[in-house]
Amino acid sequence: MIKKRKPLILKDPKEINSLNYLNDLAVKKIEEGDYPQAIEILVALIKKHPNYFLAYYNLGNLHLSLEQWQQAVFYFKEAIAIDDLHARSYLGLAIALSRLGKHEEAMIYYKKAYEIDPSVKTIALPPDLFG
Repeated sequence: MIKKRKPLILKDPKEINSLNYLNDLAVKKIEEGDYPQAIEILVALIKKHPNYFLAYYNLGNLHLSLEQWQQAVFYFKEAIAIDDLHARSYLGLAIALSRLGKHEEAMIYYKKAYEIDPSVKTIALPPDLFG
């Protein structure tokens, strides 16, 4: 069971814009393959805003890319703890768990992702993902 946390709530437009800019920059760095820079940005975001779920979600995706399954599990669970209605966090968690050989647990999270957003079923997954 994942323990629920409060989401980040910001009211200052400048702070919101800064947060969005840095998150977008980290995603761009991931796309470019500059993982160390992306990690640095995302970890800094988490230090400043520990309840910013997108930073955890993006770190989860980054660790999926690096095939660092256990780290991906950690970050996806953190994202879900903050926003338990983000289907792609559940999907990422399911993928990481499956790669760790935890197929039954992975299927639980895959089904949860599908319950939240049936369109996740259209995302191409590796054929061997769930054993």
